[in-house]
Amino acid sequence: MKKVLLSLAICGLAFSLNAQKAPNLVTVDVNKALAGYTRLQDAQVKFESSVTTAREELEAEGEKLRTAAEAINKLQEESENPALNTAKVDEIKKKIEGEIESFRAKEAEFNQLRQRTERTLGERRNNIISLHLDEVKDAIKKVCKDKGATLALNVEGSVVLYADSSFDITNDVLEALNTSAPAAN
Repeated sequence: MKKVLLSLAICGLAFSLNAQKAPNLVTVDVNKALAGYTRLQDAQVKFESSVTTAREELEAEGEKLRTAAEAINKLQEESENPALNTAKVDEIKKKIEGEIESFRAKEAEFNQLRQRTERTLGERRNNIISLHLDEVKDAIKKVCKDKGATLALNVEGSVVLYADSSFDITNDVLEALNTSAPAAN
């Protein structure tokens, strides 16, 4: 009786082990896939162009501030001329006060513009990466299904300490991304 029960238990264990599908692992370097994704590269080129334009606009506004500061300094130097009478010095100092007030308002506007620009560019950069990361993940899923993989691990990061290169599907993912992806707008 004990032998029958032991045999049944062993058969049950063997059956349950056979019923579980062995995992098929692959690895992918997501950063490499992102870096090699042509649509992301195109988007980054366009983004860098908008960054350059934004910097040029900020530089032009900054130049206006520098010009205003120089004008204030010239007025200050003019007010220190000993040949001027008191009425003229008072007139220049009053003009300086107005120019300083105007300068401070322009400086505050410039700082707000700079902060808005930096925030907007940061959001755009994050949106570009997020959009293309989703596309990379979709390509990883497709390649995994094509290869019969049940688990894909990112080789970058602290999760994978070692991975045999035969498990790496990064090049397949890049091929899937760059051949089947819709053209960039």
